[in-house]
Amino acid sequence: MNFKRLAVITLSSQILSVTVALIVAMHDFGVWALVALQVSQSFFNTFLLIISNRYIPSLHFSFHSFKEQFTFGAPLLGANLLNVINTSVYTAIIGKVYPISLTGYFTQSLKLQTVPTNITAAVIDKVAFTMLSKQNDNLKIIEMGRKINSTILNIVIPIFCYVILCSKEIFVFVLGEKWINASWIFGILSFALIPTSIKIISRNLLKSGGFTKMIFKMEVIITIISFVLFSVALLISFKSILFSIVLSSVLSSCVVTYFVSKAYNYNVLDQVKVYLYPLLISLAAICMIKLIVFKLDYYDDFFNFYILLAYSGFVILGYMKFELFNFKYVFKK
Repeated sequence: MNFKRLAVITLSSQILSVTVALIVAMHDFGVWALVALQVSQSFFNTFLLIISNRYIPSLHFSFHSFKEQFTFGAPLLGANLLNVINTSVYTAIIGKVYPISLTGYFTQSLKLQTVPTNITAAVIDKVAFTMLSKQNDNLKIIEMGRKINSTILNIVIPIFCYVILCSKEIFVFVLGEKWINASWIFGILSFALIPTSIKIISRNLLKSGGFTKMIFKMEVIITIISFVLFSVALLISFKSILFSIVLSSVLSSCVVTYFVSKAYNYNVLDQVKVYLYPLLISLAAICMIKLIVFKLDYYDDFFNFYILLAYSGFVILGYMKFELFNFKYVFKK
């Protein structure tokens, strides 16, 4: 398979769909920007794949192939169903307990929060999984997976940390001023972006090795944890529910990390090191930006652009510093 072509198609479809969504949002269509994002993403991806591969489906059906695929895919289907139920139950129950306006705020915030993680999952499933699944040796899967995961997380974590830093501005920009009262909900939910991405990436390692039954067991445990946390938070307050969702995502990433270590004998500390460095650098950059903003009594239309430039600069400097330090350490050895 031409992995480079597949990566280009996936990335191009994501960029085009995000561009369409931003154009729709800039023309004050509000939540329709999210609809445009999903529809255009599927359209561009399918269109580019057809053009690239010139695929013409046949009417031949193989029962042997179906049996193999079903053995692999049935546990994944069950795990995905649990994941969908786990996500959808929040809105259903909140709508029964809290006012419809608050439920609407939560629903739109949750939808927007899932967009970046869905993009990450699409890239992982269509590119990384295809590459890793070709490996027959678990050691090769771990070695290649570590490099791929490190590359993805070095890009994704700083972006998601910036989303956390400017969550209110991003939310209002996408959905419009009329949704400004829901921006604080998105701000809390955005803290779940990083642990959710770690879960997606680690889950891909299990899927690449064919550990689909283990993935199903993992999702059962995650669903139970989420249900317990949500039930307790439901008795306290709405804000407690939001924090329970974030805590559930953190614990879910821990559960997936444990299952990966069990499946591949891949040390937990080694897994943590893959995302700890970009996370620390990004958090340090956020602290610097917060300190600068606290010291300045200034704001205009371009202020968020200045924040983006400053944040990007701090992250890049942090990456350069790390590479320089690592190089000297290797050279001394």
